[in-house]
Amino acid sequence: MLSINQIVRIITIAISLSLIGCATSTVNSIDITQKNYKIIDDYVKNLVIVEKDNKMGVINKKGKIIVPFKYDYITTFNDGVAMVFQNGSPGHITRQTRWGYINDKGKEIIPVEYDLILTFDKGFTVAKKNNKWGYFNLKGEKITPVQYDDAFLFKEGLALAKLNRRYGFINKQGKTIISFQYQSAKSFRKGLAYITKDGKNGFINKNAENIIHFQYDDVWDFADGLAKIKVGNKTGFINRKSEVVIPIEYDYAYNFDDGLAVVSKKGKLFYIDKQNKYVKDYISPKI
Repeated sequence: MLSINQIVRIITIAISLSLIGCATSTVNSIDITQKNYKIIDDYVKNLVIVEKDNKMGVINKKGKIIVPFKYDYITTFNDGVAMVFQNGSPGHITRQTRWGYINDKGKEIIPVEYDLILTFDKGFTVAKKNNKWGYFNLKGEKITPVQYDDAFLFKEGLALAKLNRRYGFINKQGKTIISFQYQSAKSFRKGLAYITKDGKNGFINKNAENIIHFQYDDVWDFADGLAKIKVGNKTGFINRKSEVVIPIEYDYAYNFDDGLAVVSKKGKLFYIDKQNKYVKDYISPKI
């Protein structure tokens, strides 16, 4: 899982890339220089992000102020909304920096009071305040309380979250669909989610049914239709029906790729196919 610093770096890079070349844009319908505005970014719906006296706001191409000059930074609009900052910017984030969102009507849809906000993804975002996270939709509506210890964006219709040291899943209405009972978990992928319960690992479906039962010391994500499993010091593979298709007999194994996997047994590395048949020895590439 990404740390907060990693998340901030990703957001900063994404925002910076989106603004490349924006400072050179021009507005033909009004004389920006007469109003001492510095153009930051043109927006396709006839809105322009501008700066005056070290504060940013938004005007339309007739010069009408849509968003007052009160923010330290406004990002490029996307899907009708823009991230806004006080006491900081994407390139200068401190503990005092506060984040929020405005829409293209000039309304502050998410108050600038959060310690961190992720960019919207498929109409939803998560915001952090006092070390707790909550979910918002594109209208700025809070679909959950700001209550989670950790929160992730929606994948396949469900979002992974952490509450009281346990992981569970919510839907886009903010309802808990899979109860908070797991020690660790990953977001859904192709209908299955990796989870840990009582020290054992497995997979569940969206009905919280144990598709891959909690009987393995470790389980990896599916690759090429099979998932690597570990019991004690030995490794094998299962299919999506939880059937062991490659015996748990190898000292180590790499994931299958294009029908083959590299495995280790008794100090030897070699390829096997999905029928567990030897194919050829593994030869390390020359450097």
